[in-house]
Amino acid sequence: MKRSIIWGFVGFFVLVILFVVSAVVWIYPRLSAVDSPNIRAARLALNHTALSRVTDVKWFTGGALSQTVYGVDAQGRPLDVFVYGNATIPVYAHSLITPKRAVQALFVLGIHPLTVLTDALGYCRVSPYQQQTNAIYFVSAKTPAGRYVFAYVNAYSGSLLWHETATVDHPYLD
Repeated sequence: MKRSIIWGFVGFFVLVILFVVSAVVWIYPRLSAVDSPNIRAARLALNHTALSRVTDVKWFTGGALSQTVYGVDAQGRPLDVFVYGNATIPVYAHSLITPKRAVQALFVLGIHPLTVLTDALGYCRVSPYQQQTNAIYFVSAKTPAGRYVFAYVNAYSGSLLWHETATVDHPYLD
């Protein structure tokens, strides 16, 4: 009698453990901090380009929502891959200007010094920029006077494509 009670408790305990493990295995991917769109973009870039190792994935919202996957190819050369939907557009980093040079394109406006907030590289399919280039930098900066500057810069030539200045009263931007 004691033996059947002990095996009953052990069996119940094993069932509870199996249920908990199953629940964790089912719930964890849905609660994980891993950003699945970034993983999807990285896989597309790895599977459809010469990219062999991913170092970073960043979102680009200038024009249309897309990701830029940064990495290196098999020879160790830096390669940037624009993932736009299911399309991948690889561009070797040496053919693009640096983010610092993209910020310097704003100096033609006569506004300096600037406090750079973002300098995001991305792929743009919005008129009129797609006629000039598809690889652009979106640069946002703050002037000493408290105004914000938003600009698109051609990622190949460094020319200023579009800019706007604005005063934004928002607690998160100060």
